[in-house]
Amino acid sequence: MLYHLIYVSKAVSPLSGEALNYLLQQARRNNEADGITGMLLYVERHMMSQITARFMQVIEGDEADITSLFDKIKIDSRHHQITVLQQGNIGVRSFNDWVMGFKVMRWQEYVSQPGFLDMDELFSGDKIHLSSGVALNFLKTFYAM
Repeated sequence: MLYHLIYVSKAVSPLSGEALNYLLQQARRNNEADGITGMLLYVERHMMSQITARFMQVIEGDEADITSLFDKIKIDSRHHQITVLQQGNIGVRSFNDWVMGFKVMRWQEYVSQPGFLDMDELFSGDKIHLSSGVALNFLKTFYAM
């Protein structure tokens, strides 16, 4: 049975292009070996003299492989405040051709995307309320491009 998990997190500090490339190469190598597909979105926001960064990721594959990968993701020191938006069984993969799709965006580009999700709002409150498929559909817009 196929399974997927979508989460958002806050970067501890903004990542350089080199650090992002390393992360991507590592993810692609490991995901290919485990039959995992997905998409990673990295968004930087410049406010006054401060830069903040957020991740949004979907991973899909065998449930045991996704659970094992997510256990590693949760202890990765590059991010914190990891919040699961959606998880569960799926009938088909949404990112079948991507061992790990990747997109870097600046906040100004990000807010203009169809179906924009305010990542800062995703971290507020005790419970996240998203109607089924909102986060997945948002990430799929990048796959369609």
